[in-house]
Amino acid sequence: MGGDCERVYGEIGNKRTSLPRGGLSATLSWDGCCRGALARPWADCFAEARCCVAQVMDILAQKDTRVHVVSPTATVLEATLLMNRHHVGALVVTIGGEEGETDSGRVAGMFTERDVLTRVVGERRDPATTRVEEVMTEVVAFCRPETELEEVASIMRSQRIRHLPVCDDDARLRGMISIGDVNAWHARGLDATISYLHEYIHGRV
Repeated sequence: MGGDCERVYGEIGNKRTSLPRGGLSATLSWDGCCRGALARPWADCFAEARCCVAQVMDILAQKDTRVHVVSPTATVLEATLLMNRHHVGALVVTIGGEEGETDSGRVAGMFTERDVLTRVVGERRDPATTRVEEVMTEVVAFCRPETELEEVASIMRSQRIRHLPVCDDDARLRGMISIGDVNAWHARGLDATISYLHEYIHGRV
């Protein structure tokens, strides 16, 4: 992401706009970056704000893009130990890559804590002999880097899931976005908006 600061999105009424995180008195150009005193003040730009909508790529640009993956032929015990080791609640099941961290393998499914509880523990399967491919979630919802965060949130709500793999056009893994990432992004945008309005109301902007 270019410029001297990252974008923080906020919504007031029906207007969605981006604010610079580098200080409320900073000025904002239309690409969402601080350009110094010669740029128009944010208060002026706000009145003409158009659709500056946050996308998955905005979050991926700011977070560790490593994603823990597992082979479909790994045992449930191996996959669960991997989840415990890295303190994660889900693994992306990939074909044609290497087990461990993000690779360019093709996404074949998801293996989550819910799968362990409902399809392994609940069905009294032996985790040491059961393969991931036998109990993983095969129908996987995913998003692309250009997917808007509002759409991501909608998918998570409708599918009742907390993680979405980010894939390219060939279904190859490019990252992972969680409900925590989405909530944190919106919270930061809301905080920035509230702070700006507080400064504006008190005549300091």
